[in-house]
Amino acid sequence: MKAEDKKAKKAAYDKAYRERKKAAGAIVAPEPVAGSRTDPDVVIETFSKTFGFPVRLFWNRRLEAVNSSCAKAGTKLHFEQITNRGGRVIYRVRRGKRNFYTSDSEIKE
Repeated sequence: MKAEDKKAKKAAYDKAYRERKKAAGAIVAPEPVAGSRTDPDVVIETFSKTFGFPVRLFWNRRLEAVNSSCAKAGTKLHFEQITNRGGRVIYRVRRGKRNFYTSDSEIKE
């Protein structure tokens, strides 16, 4: 096969593929099950506060001490309450492009 034939065959295949995708239309995603991991976080409460002590910020929602750092005392932090399960409240803290997480036990004075 010549290179031109290969290009023409690929172009025809790509065009047919695009047409099939357009014909299928937008596929509606199924409704997420309540409490599932795909369920988006709903912000319950938002507040900003400055603490007189370092606040531990976790890098993921597992709240592992090895994957964390501390915000310096006196730093203004913006909290978004995202969960309240089993008496444990988890907050999302947005700092620049990053999201950090902390719990209510970490911000008690």
